[in-house]
Amino acid sequence: MLGADWTGHPTAITQRGCCFLVFFAGGAHGSPATGVIGTAVVRVHVMTGTYATQYINSGRYCGDKVTALKAAHLGLLRGLRQCITTGWGPVHVIGGSKGVMQQQTTRRPPRAKPLRGTFWKLRRTADAVSVGSWTEQPREYNKTATELARLAGLTERSIDWNVREQPIEGQRWRSITDYIQTDVAQWLIAHEQSTLAEGAAAKV
Repeated sequence: MLGADWTGHPTAITQRGCCFLVFFAGGAHGSPATGVIGTAVVRVHVMTGTYATQYINSGRYCGDKVTALKAAHLGLLRGLRQCITTGWGPVHVIGGSKGVMQQQTTRRPPRAKPLRGTFWKLRRTADAVSVGSWTEQPREYNKTATELARLAGLTERSIDWNVREQPIEGQRWRSITDYIQTDVAQWLIAHEQSTLAEGAAAKV
């Protein structure tokens, strides 16, 4: 159901007061196109605002049918699969791709056939992890994922780091992961405003 290349278990382990934010970004350039992706998963305590980076990925994809939209889909897919594999939840998604956000929240697949397979893999994975919210944030507040994608293009190398497996190694990318503080702070503001709006609507 989640794709032949997926391994894991669809069981989230809820941690009191905490949630997991999946930041993603993607782009494409050149001919044949090279797609670059950036993904970060962060555990956040909603009441205190404290956070800890759990996972980062910086990767490249090559092929004639790679587009910026497909790269963004792949970046998000990477993060959501990591959440399922490690049992992280509840999950909220944050990204700068308006196209991905619209397609996923409306459940409308892209018109371009080469994008549909990735779209449905992502849709099934999002349902399996029970994404709680989808938040579009401008690039300056999605900078960690954006810079991870840019790093993949500059170095032509991939990074895949998980705090459980390599707790010390994460310091190597501190110059990028330091942006997470600003990214998370912006999401907390948006989340609080959304919660207040929902509460006000419920009282009407």
